[in-house]
Amino acid sequence: MLVTFRTKAWSSITVFGDVAETLLKMAGHGGSIPGAFAADDVPAAHARLKAAMIEAKARMSKTADRPRTDPDADEESACDRALRLGAEHPLVHLLEAAARQSCAVSWSAGAPVL
Repeated sequence: MLVTFRTKAWSSITVFGDVAETLLKMAGHGGSIPGAFAADDVPAAHARLKAAMIEAKARMSKTADRPRTDPDADEESACDRALRLGAEHPLVHLLEAAARQSCAVSWSAGAPVL
């Protein structure tokens, strides 16, 4: 499943469903799809997501230095790759722009319509 985030303040972004759910939970939302942040809730969601992404990236950097104990472990998941972006993830930028312009943010399953 793909999830597309939309706001009037930024271009739509589309991410994998598991990544979207993880990021939404980090931003303080339950992770339900579809959903939305009201304009008044966007600044707090942005701050929570940015802080959680910075923390996750730091935690992942520490564990990346350790030798792998399971050589047969699966490759890095889509969520792990998204978290490695930290505060540079496009959703952080989308929320930041929406907060600056006092815009709501919504998301739903499916790719954006071009």
